[in-house]
Amino acid sequence: MIKLTEKRQGVILWILENKNRSWSIHELCTSLGGLTYPSTYDFVNHLLEAGHLIRTQTREFMLVNTRALISQLAFTFPFKAKKKSSFFIKLGMKDKMSLLKDIKLDYALTAFAAAELLHPYVKTEKVHAYVRTRDIETWKKLLTKKNARPAYEDEANLFLLPVEENYYFKLSRKIHGFSISPPGLVLADLISIGGLGEEHAKVIEEGVR
Repeated sequence: MIKLTEKRQGVILWILENKNRSWSIHELCTSLGGLTYPSTYDFVNHLLEAGHLIRTQTREFMLVNTRALISQLAFTFPFKAKKKSSFFIKLGMKDKMSLLKDIKLDYALTAFAAAELLHPYVKTEKVHAYVRTRDIETWKKLLTKKNARPAYEDEANLFLLPVEENYYFKLSRKIHGFSISPPGLVLADLISIGGLGEEHAKVIEEGVR
């Protein structure tokens, strides 16, 4: 198994976003930003040697093993181990999602909230979203003003996951006006959750084939 770091996770997510076409390392570095060519070249070649990528006739790269990369993300970055700020608020799922959108700070839904937008299947009131670490205190203050209160994880229904890397938001996409994490990350988080999460991930994967 290839060793992954936060930056390498970003590379994999970019590759997953461009899974239906070939690309160059120069394009990857330019598009994603924050990468050096030599380290990216080495990592991409590790992926090539592992059989996750192929070289095209034009000497570009193309993804051939989507599921293996998503599974490695789920294994390397287990969802339960990710840092979270937990809140409880008396709102349904869609209203909590609207609350995040209306605050006008960067966020990217993941897990079941993002899955609900990609392909409705599992019904839950829990909403998880990646946010910038530098914004977390502002989020806490604004959510408190909206009648959310800090809560233990087993009681909470709104979770903010603070992250440093920009790709969580640069690779996010809009669905019905909501920002969701790159689908590769959503699937990895669902698989890592296990149970209904893994089941929902399979439903999404079958829907996009």
